[in-house]
Amino acid sequence: DTGGRSRSSPSGLVNVFKQGVLNTTDSRTTDWNKRLVCIRDGILIAGKNDKSVSPSSFKLSLSNAVVRRLSKNFERPFCVVVFTLTRNVVLQAANDQEAVDWIAVLRAS
Repeated sequence: DTGGRSRSSPSGLVNVFKQGVLNTTDSRTTDWNKRLVCIRDGILIAGKNDKSVSPSSFKLSLSNAVVRRLSKNFERPFCVVVFTLTRNVVLQAANDQEAVDWIAVLRAS
């Protein structure tokens, strides 16, 4: 988990604002997948696996995104949803503080 800017990261990305391994699902599937997720330069990038963001499973511009915490009654705990015009993505953090941290970074991007 990387908070703040860094010059490089283990995944080889530059200018990473935040990255970490999260469970994800989206409006195009009902499956949950463990992925390395990175926020860089206003873009949310999710890798095809939990080791690297290249190749990516998807990339989302956060410029017009709406970010919300999902209800505690949702099927999984600590979930954050990112709404965009083209895709909605649910990110599941490991704990409550991590979910709060992701929301802050997503909204600031």
